[in-house]
Amino acid sequence: MISVIRRPGARYPDPSAAFAPSERYPEYRFGPIAPGANPVYAMVRSLFTQLGLDAARSGTPAWNPLGEWIGSRLSTDLVSEAQMYHLSAIDLDRLYALARLAAKLSLERVRDGDNAASIERSEVRDPATNGPFRWDASRRQVFFEPLDPWIAARGRVGGIDGRVGLALR
Repeated sequence: MISVIRRPGARYPDPSAAFAPSERYPEYRFGPIAPGANPVYAMVRSLFTQLGLDAARSGTPAWNPLGEWIGSRLSTDLVSEAQMYHLSAIDLDRLYALARLAAKLSLERVRDGDNAASIERSEVRDPATNGPFRWDASRRQVFFEPLDPWIAARGRVGGIDGRVGLALR
């Protein structure tokens, strides 16, 4: 099975609402509705529908598109692991964007004093916030603070505890 959902401009929502849909779906029974749009949730749901997962019950409260693989009951632990996986995926997406930004700044030969302004103006944004990545002038490092507590607890990922960063040379 291969399926792709692409919606240009779609962004991850605020991390506090990353796992909640922005509308009440018949099968959603886990908690509150996100206060703002959550296009990523809708895209994943559309992907499951497009793949025909649990097609016989699609659109009903009994729909469980992953039930064939993970069983008919979702435990709190499994939901928690799914949330951690989601945060890891967001951080991986952020690392990819961070590497693109670092390469762009290096190729453009941005001077040290201009890095902060160049990062602010760049079209390469932090996918989790849709804002600019952060700049540490003393370490010549562009960085973000990971959402995944496991990654944050690992210590240094490119420089300082609690951050993922790339030094510009």
